[in-house]
Amino acid sequence: METQAATGQLRVEGITFVAALPVEMREAVENLFFFNERQSVVRQGIREVVQRAGAPIIVARDRELWVTVPSMETQCLFACDSWRVPVRVLGVVLYARPTPEVLDVTHLAVDPEYAFGGASGGAGLGFLLVEKVREIGRRINGVRRIRLPYRRDCLLPV
Repeated sequence: METQAATGQLRVEGITFVAALPVEMREAVENLFFFNERQSVVRQGIREVVQRAGAPIIVARDRELWVTVPSMETQCLFACDSWRVPVRVLGVVLYARPTPEVLDVTHLAVDPEYAFGGASGGAGLGFLLVEKVREIGRRINGVRRIRLPYRRDCLLPV
């Protein structure tokens, strides 16, 4: 499912990573992000992040939508099944840069089928989304660490 290119970029067969989706996918994004059956596993961590960073919302503009946290400048990255028509959203990660050397993954949601231990097997899409944020961090001058969501002081080197 995944390969590491000579450039150090993570490539995942059949999965496309995009910053925004068509507005027609709003219900799918709501179900994945706000009504995900696996939220109970990290409920306390979600509460702590919402208290610290604010509650996420879905924003739609110019026929595209994404998830953001209004109280801070976040970036959104969706993982979609690029082989399926219509496209299926499989996961989403929100991240921000609270300090020059840290990218903070504030929220992460993954379709239960693609989560660690899910029917799709492998490392889990959550891991792959965090790896994409690490890849992005490597291209940003000064970023040295990634803070994982829903855990206290869990930092990964970029």
